[in-house]
Amino acid sequence: MSKTPTSSKTANPLPQGFDDGGMDWAAFDALTDKQVAAASDADADAQPLSEAQLARARRPGLAGVIRLRLGLTHAQFEQRYHIPADTLLDWELGRSRPDAALQAYLTLIAGDPVEIAARLAANRPPVAAE
Repeated sequence: MSKTPTSSKTANPLPQGFDDGGMDWAAFDALTDKQVAAASDADADAQPLSEAQLARARRPGLAGVIRLRLGLTHAQFEQRYHIPADTLLDWELGRSRPDAALQAYLTLIAGDPVEIAARLAANRPPVAAE
């Protein structure tokens, strides 16, 4: 699949506020697929992993996948789902693993994050006025 240079002037496709390092998107749009592939092949930092490297790679746990999919920070996830941010970080870094009950809870969150958050919010005890 080859593309011919276009003048579409792709806007920065990254999320707002994300630093693209000064990427020249117009220059990128001017490249063909073949030129992009050649540049990627020549970049030492963009090489595919070997089978051995892939086998050693740490795969993210369910908690991290859910948090990232929802676009939440550790603190926001803690607030919404009542799992301490430090615990969540430990799971994501592989320092510990959730037990079976917490794994089941994470599965419920993954299945319907909005409903679970709403149920938790509805059952949260009122905060005492100071």
